[in-house]
Amino acid sequence: MRVRGRVLFKDGTPLANTRVGLYTHARPVHGGFIGSGGDLWTDTEGYFVYYIDEKDDAAFYTFSMEYQDLSVEAEPIRLDPGDRFDGLTLTFDSEPIPPKQLPQKIDGISRFGLAKSLKLDKK
Repeated sequence: MRVRGRVLFKDGTPLANTRVGLYTHARPVHGGFIGSGGDLWTDTEGYFVYYIDEKDDAAFYTFSMEYQDLSVEAEPIRLDPGDRFDGLTLTFDSEPIPPKQLPQKIDGISRFGLAKSLKLDKK
């Protein structure tokens, strides 16, 4: 199954090019509970694609997301094996918050210099 979603702030600004935590909670139609989660990246317009392993039964999925100190949860949706759902929108109840930037230098080494030295060490 495939889910395409978008992440927005309350003013409609997309959360673009950012790593977020996405969590799913599935309640199969015939009973039980399945949970999973992990990090993914949004694109320049705040969209993402998430794939769910095919299951034998339909299930109601609840998607939640975390970004910095914010969290949001969508209403449950029913997905059947093979479904594609393109209408998931997760909207944080917050003004836009920019991603945290990596420091330009770490203990006197620039990010570029650190990346270069790490590549050299992998030989």
